[in-house]
Amino acid sequence: MDLPRNVAALDRRDRRLCVVAACWLILIRVSLSVQPFAATRRLCARAAARRSRGGAVGRIPWAVETVGAAVPGVTCLVRALAAEVMLRRAGELPELRIGVDPTAEDFEAHAWLEWHGRPVVGAGGTEAIVALPPLDRDGA
Repeated sequence: MDLPRNVAALDRRDRRLCVVAACWLILIRVSLSVQPFAATRRLCARAAARRSRGGAVGRIPWAVETVGAAVPGVTCLVRALAAEVMLRRAGELPELRIGVDPTAEDFEAHAWLEWHGRPVVGAGGTEAIVALPPLDRDGA
């Protein structure tokens, strides 16, 4: 979906979800540009501890991927962190995963989010990626 052209066609819940996703994507992108990953992760953990209103939990990955494609400078890590915060605020327990490609000539890493044991954000292009051990869920 090309978000800028089709935002008016979305129903009210999807529009709200896309606005929330945009806010988290931008906040996390800025945070990662001004402080280390560990500090951003702690910020995300604190934010995720606050519960949000119920909603279309299953649409969160869609909203993050859709809006993330329209926001300049959003990386796989930013998308995974944003979706993680949104899902945790909704009471879910997704798992942030980071991996590296050992076959790449230059260092190449990728981040994605797993929910109920399957990748839901950043799933594409992970064929050669070897997952690192899972990170602590509390951001430590």
